[in-house]
Amino acid sequence: MKRSSFTSNLRNLTFAALALISTGCTKGCSTNNATTSTTENKNSDVASSTPASAGQIQIQMWDNEDPEPAKQLDIWMLQFMANNPDIKIVRTTYQTEDLRQKFITTATAGKAAEIVFGPSDMVGPLATANLLQPVDAFADVNSFVPAAMDAVKLSGKTWGVPMSYGNHLMLMFNKAMVKTAPKTTDELISIAKTLTKPDQKTYGFVMNNNEPFWYVPMLGAFGGWPLSVDAAGKATITLDTPENKKALAFLKSLKFEHHILPNECDYDCARGLFIEKKAGMIVNGDWFVDEARKALGNNLGIAPLPVVSATGKPMTPMVSGRYFFINRHVTGPTADAVKKWVAFLTSKPIQVELATKLGRIPASQEAHKDPTVAGNETIKSLIDTAANGRAMPPQLEMRAAWDGMRPVQQKVMTDKLSPEQGATEMQTVANERLKGLNE
Repeated sequence: MKRSSFTSNLRNLTFAALALISTGCTKGCSTNNATTSTTENKNSDVASSTPASAGQIQIQMWDNEDPEPAKQLDIWMLQFMANNPDIKIVRTTYQTEDLRQKFITTATAGKAAEIVFGPSDMVGPLATANLLQPVDAFADVNSFVPAAMDAVKLSGKTWGVPMSYGNHLMLMFNKAMVKTAPKTTDELISIAKTLTKPDQKTYGFVMNNNEPFWYVPMLGAFGGWPLSVDAAGKATITLDTPENKKALAFLKSLKFEHHILPNECDYDCARGLFIEKKAGMIVNGDWFVDEARKALGNNLGIAPLPVVSATGKPMTPMVSGRYFFINRHVTGPTADAVKKWVAFLTSKPIQVELATKLGRIPASQEAHKDPTVAGNETIKSLIDTAANGRAMPPQLEMRAAWDGMRPVQQKVMTDKLSPEQGATEMQTVANERLKGLNE
């Protein structure tokens, strides 16, 4: 999944355990893989230790932004500093897992950045390890879209200020191949069968069928979910269920019964087929919209994930976002400077630009009312596709669930396990992973 590492919530863990959990890199991890931006030289390898001028307060912000959004973030950073010459922002970009690990290892020594800007699932390990502070003193949490806040609420407190929300899956289609988006899975399968010609390497439908982030929406449509959370906030992993067995059977049927999925296809495979106009439909996230639009132009269609015909319920993508997390050691004048910076980035003008220039759903309720945002067809379609979503759980149990689901899902999709066996093994592996995280 893009822009987010899998959720963990480190309950009463030692520093050693924190560091261990933080090493699950999904791609190209290196603690030296960082790009720093400052007033002197944005998007360059300027050392983050460059001192602030006399009388300036320096704020370090670590993030995991992609190159294009990072350029816009640097523009905003320079605008802010021009209007606030007493504050200097130094922004450093890391790979997602490096970002988490870097903050954990340095925060315990009191040397971490004042702000971490990243995906919602960072709240679990950072907040529970007592490395963050609640954000109520830094922003009016009621001024944001409720859907943006659910993913950063833990133990009755709010731990992140949202810049945007989404990071969710949707159905995209090539209008030159698929005239209208299917509303049900029966329709999707029917359309995909007419387009699938494996000998010509063309397919009606593609998705990353190895990754549980892409599978969870189907599980939701069958009435299941990886976790059950009670009123007291206690989470239980719920994978060995009839709902999960049925959902796994449905996913497997797309490949082995209906033959509409490529034999082997991960994220890059699915992405490439769609960009090259060799696939009519794809399930992918909001981060992919700009790239897809550049490749397909006006032929790109965007729609919510379909209703599963067997249940009559829509698929439920996980929804998260991008948030500012505040180091617990930030106090006094530095806290005031951080509050100004966060207020600037969540102000209506910047939130509107976030929508118009980056194509992201703004978190501010005020921005949603702006005609520029309300009339933006791309943003409207992204909001529509998130409507059936559910917030990604921040609990430790979700991290264990991901780790239990991923290898077993791959076994099911290579016909090494039946759906019934898969659901049981997912639960077993997740329980073992949870036990290890709690030790």
